[in-house]
Amino acid sequence: MDDVLNTAVILLSIASSSASLGYWIAKQFGKIDTRFKEVEMRLKGVEARLKEVEARLEAHDTRLAGLETTTKSLQAKLDEVDRKIDGVSTRLDKLEKGIFGFNELLLKVLEEKGVVSRTEALTLLVALRGMIPGSRSKYYTKEVENRLRELLSKDPDTFTMDDIREFEDIAEIMEKEYMVSGRKELLDYAAKLRIAALVFKIVFVEPKMRKLEEWPLSP
Repeated sequence: MDDVLNTAVILLSIASSSASLGYWIAKQFGKIDTRFKEVEMRLKGVEARLKEVEARLEAHDTRLAGLETTTKSLQAKLDEVDRKIDGVSTRLDKLEKGIFGFNELLLKVLEEKGVVSRTEALTLLVALRGMIPGSRSKYYTKEVENRLRELLSKDPDTFTMDDIREFEDIAEIMEKEYMVSGRKELLDYAAKLRIAALVFKIVFVEPKMRKLEEWPLSP
């Protein structure tokens, strides 16, 4: 009887322990389930955030595509403007050549009529020497200024076509410098130098060239 009682007590103890263990395990599983639910909720929140970020990225992609299209359109317009500018530059070059061609013709007529003579050419040469602009610029350098002084200090009777072309090159350098620095005195002097180069060509160079053409060839 005692053995049965002891066995019953042991079984009850085991049952009680098992029940307590089962309750504890169930409670832990409940906590784990709650944690899983919390994690699941957080994952859903992260997923929602990711979808929001993805939507924003798609919106940015759309904007970038729009910007790319706008950029291409602007580039096309700029290319068109460049072509028009090139066309205007070509016309201006032709106009400039036409003006200087007319000036040269006019000076030749005046020279033949005695209006433009050696005296006027020498006066122009002296005036140009006295108004040479100072060099403190990018293109119109000290070397260019010194070369201009050398040319204007030469005996005008020794001028050649190379000298005339060099006068024109220096005038072009001054015009280029004006476009960068805005020095108006360079632009004014360049215009005078171009006219002077035409006068020097007509008065000092072309007569020598005509004499060479008229010189009798040796048999």
